[in-house]
Amino acid sequence: MKTIVLATALFALTGIAFAAIAQTPQTTQHENAGPNPNIVRWHEAEILYQTMKEKRARGSERFSIMVHPDKTWTLITHNDIFARNAVMNVVMRVSDTFRPIEAFTAYWNDGGFKGSGVFRIRGNQMTAEINGPSGHFTQSTYAPDAFSLLSHPLAFDGWHGGTYDKKVGGVQRIATLNIDAISKPQNPILATPMDQTWELKGIEEVTVPAGTFTTEHYRVNDFDVWVMGADRVLVKYQWPSLDREYLLTNYLAGPK
Repeated sequence: MKTIVLATALFALTGIAFAAIAQTPQTTQHENAGPNPNIVRWHEAEILYQTMKEKRARGSERFSIMVHPDKTWTLITHNDIFARNAVMNVVMRVSDTFRPIEAFTAYWNDGGFKGSGVFRIRGNQMTAEINGPSGHFTQSTYAPDAFSLLSHPLAFDGWHGGTYDKKVGGVQRIATLNIDAISKPQNPILATPMDQTWELKGIEEVTVPAGTFTTEHYRVNDFDVWVMGADRVLVKYQWPSLDREYLLTNYLAGPK
């Protein structure tokens, strides 16, 4: 009997409390009416994938770059490479020296899910939690003081050369960790060391479907990339030995 009385009393008190809340005037929460203070600059763009010789479309890539007040960058990409039945979704945050801080990646190859991973860099250690058709993996890898993470969307290629020393010039080695994003779906998306060589060829005006831009032209291994501005936006990419070409087709930037 005591239990019933107690339960009834608690129910009554709860009802009174809810009634009091409903009758209490709600204060209007202030909302920002201007620019987002967490975004200093932004870029929204799209890249066309095509062959160099026949100009046959192979896919596209949409990407968004945000520059934050703490001098870090975030890059978000979505790739639809229909020529290979492949999809890539990547989000990465890097420091003011373009050194990776953390990333999320998800890949589909040959019409099937290949895997996803969360990569975190702390000091000289990169840890990864990887899931895919072959199971769950944890990876720990040495991360150099200056390096880039090859996640394979092309928008990141401008960032890979972020440590290039233009005062020194010439051919320079860039350390990278390469995520296995394009092999067979049953292979886990583990990261392995793979160096690139970068050489600044000059400052060039480049015309692509999105417009004409002042760019830095780099020779990277056996391909060429053209990037623009402090945020290193990819404008053009050519890989003659593979008959591949990638062009900026749409581009917006702000604040306006």
